[in-house]
Amino acid sequence: MKIVYQNSFDKHTDVFVGEIESFEPSYLDQYQFQLEEGKGGIEQQVQRFFVRQLLADQLGISPAEILKNGRIPYIQDFDRYFSLSHSGNKVAVVIGDNRVGVDIEVETEKILRIKHKFVNDKEAEFINEADIKAGAAIVWGAKESMFKLYQKGALSYLNHLQLEAFKNFNTDHFDCSINKDGLILCAGHHDKVDDYRLVCVWKI
Repeated sequence: MKIVYQNSFDKHTDVFVGEIESFEPSYLDQYQFQLEEGKGGIEQQVQRFFVRQLLADQLGISPAEILKNGRIPYIQDFDRYFSLSHSGNKVAVVIGDNRVGVDIEVETEKILRIKHKFVNDKEAEFINEADIKAGAAIVWGAKESMFKLYQKGALSYLNHLQLEAFKNFNTDHFDCSINKDGLILCAGHHDKVDDYRLVCVWKI
C-alpha cells in the first residue's frame, strides 16, 4: 500500500488516503493478509485490513490495538478521534483532536438517481447551478462523514444534516452542521483523489 494523498486542516486534523496496489495473493502475502471465513468477500476484507493498517502506521501502533464496539472502531486510552472509510482500491483515515468523520467513494451516475433521499432544498439550490453529479457526491460524502462523527444512531440525511454552499466543486472547504438533539457545528473539506471523491468533516 502506498500513500497517495495527505492533508492537514485547522492544525488539529489530518487526513490520509492509501492505495491498495493489488488484490492478488502474491501482493497480499507481503502483508501477511489472511482471508477469514464468514467475514465477507475478499475485496471487503482486504479493504478493512488495509484501512486499519493505514491508521496504525500513522499512529505508530499495531493494527491489533484497533478494537471495535459494535460497528465503531476505537483504541484503548487514545485521547484523539479518528474515522475510517474504504472504497475500491482506496482507503481513507482522518485523525483529529475533535470528533471527525471521513468518506471516500467513486463518483458514479447512481448518485443522481438517489440524491432526492439526501439533498434537501437548500443544498439543491447551489449544486443544481454547477456540477450536479459532483455536488451530489460531495453532499453525500459530507453527510456520511457527519453520521460517523455523530455516533449516536439514526439521523435523517434530509432533515438533521445540513451542508452550506461552497463555490469550488473540485476542492474546497465548507461549513456543515448536525441538528437533532442539539446543534453541532462542523467544518469540512472535499477533494478529488483520482476518480474518487474524498470528504472529511470535523467538529468545531
